[in-house]
Amino acid sequence: MKKMIIGLIGLALGIGLFTTTPVFAKLKTYYQKSSALTSYGGTRKLNNSTVHFVKVPKKYTWISDSATDRRVYSTKGKKVTFNSRYLLPYPGKNNQRWGNSQAIAISKSGFMYIVYCPTNLKNTGRIVRYDLDKLDALDVKNHPQEFQNTYVKKNGAYTAQQLAHQKAIKVGPLFTTGHGSSLAYNRKNRGLYMWIDREKKARVPVSKWGYIAHINVKTLKPDRQIRFKLKKEGDLA
Repeated sequence: MKKMIIGLIGLALGIGLFTTTPVFAKLKTYYQKSSALTSYGGTRKLNNSTVHFVKVPKKYTWISDSATDRRVYSTKGKKVTFNSRYLLPYPGKNNQRWGNSQAIAISKSGFMYIVYCPTNLKNTGRIVRYDLDKLDALDVKNHPQEFQNTYVKKNGAYTAQQLAHQKAIKVGPLFTTGHGSSLAYNRKNRGLYMWIDREKKARVPVSKWGYIAHINVKTLKPDRQIRFKLKKEGDLA
């Protein structure tokens, strides 16, 4: 996998709205009747006493579009620096409102998958795939603004460079994502998986049922899923 540091990758938000109708695939659902986890060997409990929470600032400041230094530095603890490698397209394809990126997974073959869940579409979002090899070959990291404007036409048409950028991007259809923060890549079978955690409101599931979905890397939407019952220490969650 490529060595990369991605910071503030969600700076590129989508604006505008092209469609609000999600594409619901006919998923093959497997019903989990027994406990999904029967053995706890190899697991360990977290010691919450060592966790120290820091209050978030009351106000945030957006970095300006003209800023050239997009690094973020730690102020306490271990010294780390995050550097924005890409400014993601803003707005999305066909003026779609993609919203903040909720999860990122990078495959062994150099594809970056990002889940976008616009706040105006409750429990609904899409996956967009970026070909990192093509983007690096196009040197987009040294031309962040140009890549951010990939889907902004100039004089009513796309430039040759914009079309080249678009060929490195595959935009998936809308589907039921839930909160959308659980996308994961399995390096062993090269599969994408996601917890479809639909919510009534923040941290409140719509039902006692949970779903783990397998994402088809070609269509960028779920093709099968496992349904299981959500429990907490033996009681329904």
